[in-house]
Amino acid sequence: MVLTLLVAACSSGDQPPGTAPEIWCQGLCGAVMRCGLHNSRPLCEEECVEERPGLVVFSVSGARALEPCLSALDCNALSVDSVWDAALDACWVEAQERVEISPRARTLCVDYAAEWFECGSWWSVEDCEQNYSMWKGEVVEDTFACIDAPDCDALKACNDAVFEAL
Repeated sequence: MVLTLLVAACSSGDQPPGTAPEIWCQGLCGAVMRCGLHNSRPLCEEECVEERPGLVVFSVSGARALEPCLSALDCNALSVDSVWDAALDACWVEAQERVEISPRARTLCVDYAAEWFECGSWWSVEDCEQNYSMWKGEVVEDTFACIDAPDCDALKACNDAVFEAL
């Protein structure tokens, strides 16, 4: 029993626990608290999750990859929209480099990247895997239907439809 508790305690420090929205908000609230913009971390995290229902589109792995960058955000990013947008874009790029590649994204991207290549776009399998590992499983599953698109316009339309539905 003691060994189980020690293992759980050690492993919980490596990766933030919770759902994708909770993990994302843990990161953001780390920066919010550091910048003195909230009095209560638990309340900050609760409010963050409630105010951002769209965070459910991320995978847990994607949120874990984003969390350290969000936690390190500059205080200006929390109050200036243009700085916020640029910081989030930078966090996304950084997170894609370290996200754990999901088996379904790996399976999808072998064929999906090839389809895009046939349509004149250069998108490596690795880039595809990193991108789709950031998203929840339903996004990956919905994208599988795009592989069978009859032509390049249909491929683009299918891909757009997957992300417009988010």
